[in-house]
Amino acid sequence: MALNDPSALGAMAALQEHGLLENTAVYGVDGAPEAKSMIREGVMTATAAQSPIRIGQITAQTVYAILNGEDYEAEITVPVELITADNVSGYGMDGWQ
Repeated sequence: MALNDPSALGAMAALQEHGLLENTAVYGVDGAPEAKSMIREGVMTATAAQSPIRIGQITAQTVYAILNGEDYEAEITVPVELITADNVSGYGMDGWQ
C-alpha cells in the first residue's frame, strides 16, 4: 500500500526488478492515469480515487457557513472510490479521478 500512485509505480518498478511483482498486490491512492492503466493491464491491484473537485466544493461550502455564522459539520468525510480490475473500464483513462 503506497502513499500515492507515483509511489506505487516506483514500488512496482523495484518489485519487477527483483522478480517479485507477480506475487505482490500493489495498491495506490489518487486514481492517476498511469495507475488505472496498470490496473487495466493486470499489473497493479487497485487505487483509491479521491475527488479533489468534491473536496474543494465541500470545503468552500463549509467556509461560507463558518463566515456566515451558520452551523457546520466539524468533521466531514468525503467518500473515495476503489478502482480495481472489475471497474476500471468505467473510469476515463486520460485524467485523474
